[in-house]
Amino acid sequence: MKTHLITSQVSRTSPGPGVTVIGVLMALWCIAFAVVNIVFEVTDYFAGGPFAEYTAK
Repeated sequence: MKTHLITSQVSRTSPGPGVTVIGVLMALWCIAFAVVNIVFEVTDYFAGGPFAEYTAK
């Protein structure tokens, strides 16, 4: 019995420019979000104020 992988029958094409742009924008947004969170953590931004009691000590 001979088996064929489905992947060998699918033609490989690269994503269109729209998909690439959205992927790059999402990656940049995630990096920016992480940087902002790190800055808030390092500067202890939420240590005071109305929500200070919700922060982890």
